[in-house]
This record gives sequence, structure tokens and C-alpha cells, in this order.
Amino acid sequence: MDLALSWLRWWCIDCWLTAEPAWRQADFYQLDEATLRQLARTHHQQLCARLQLPASIAAVDDTLLQLMQLSSPLRLRVLRLVAEVCWRDSSRHTLTADQQRWCRRIAQAMRPGLWLTPPPGIPTGDGAIDGLWLLNLRCGPLCWPRVRLHFSPDRVQAVERLPPLSDFPSRLLPLWQAAIWQAAQEPLC
Repeated sequence: MDLALSWLRWWCIDCWLTAEPAWRQADFYQLDEATLRQLARTHHQQLCARLQLPASIAAVDDTLLQLMQLSSPLRLRVLRLVAEVCWRDSSRHTLTADQQRWCRRIAQAMRPGLWLTPPPGIPTGDGAIDGLWLLNLRCGPLCWPRVRLHFSPDRVQAVERLPPLSDFPSRLLPLWQAAIWQAAQEPLC
């Protein structure tokens, strides 16, 4: 499928149709999937308003789309890998020795400690929240409302209580691509 079409499909339908179960509280989620897809085509503006999503469409973001197309456990693995690269031992208890070694090698090359200065409270000690905080920065205000639907509300709320950075460090863009690739290489335990 064409990248732009895949992005549009995720943006307009899949972002809320595949939301974590805890986010699926709106009454229309009781409908069957075929009806929901039809509803998305004919009542997009109303669905966006009901879910408090911006109706405007963001530019195609291939890396973000790849992340959102991963399974939930793989998305969490990506968050933990990114957090571990940026803050050693933030995901130590949830990554294998090989994954930790991969993170150390990437961190040695990127040296995030020299240019990534997080606000107080970061890292939190939870690699999934630290990684989700970085993902929030990466997404920006237009994409974040849709991306957040793919993660547990508790984690999202914890991230949204943390102070933001003024700008997303663009040096982290290749890290997201590498972490997505790395997470997809290994089978889930």
C-alpha cells in the first residue's frame, strides 16, 4: 500500500479503531468493526470531535507509522530501548542482556548525555514512561492525541504530567528508526 495512503488510513481510522481497550469508552465503540469503518468515512469530523482529536491531517511520518503498526508489546519494547539509550538503566529490568548491549553501543555513538538535558523528574525510573515522554516530544501537538491512544491511559497521564522540553532534539530521529528496527528483529518472549 502507498505510504501516503497508509498514513491517511491510520490517521483517519486506525488510530482510534485500534486504540488500547481502556481508551475505547465512547458509545460508538459498541458497533461492529465494519460499521465503525463506514462511520469513519462518513462522519470523520464528528468522530474527531467526540474523541477530542484534531481534524487536520499531519504530514506523512513514515517512522511514526512504522511504530504504530507494531504490536503493543513491540511498541513498549521500542519505548524501553529508546529510554535505555538516553538514560542507562532506565529499562534494565525489562530488557535482555543483548538488548542492553545494543543500547550501550548506540548510546556510545550518539552520546545523548552531552546534548539531551531533560527537565527535573526525567528519567522517572520507568523505561516505558521515559520512552513515552520522548515519543510525546517527537510527535508534537498534532500527532500526540492520536498516538497516545495506543498506550495505557495511566502511562499517558503520567507522561502528560511531566514537564516538556521546548524543542524535540532532532538527533533522536535516527534513534527511533534504529529502535523500531531492533525491536522488530527479535521475537517476543
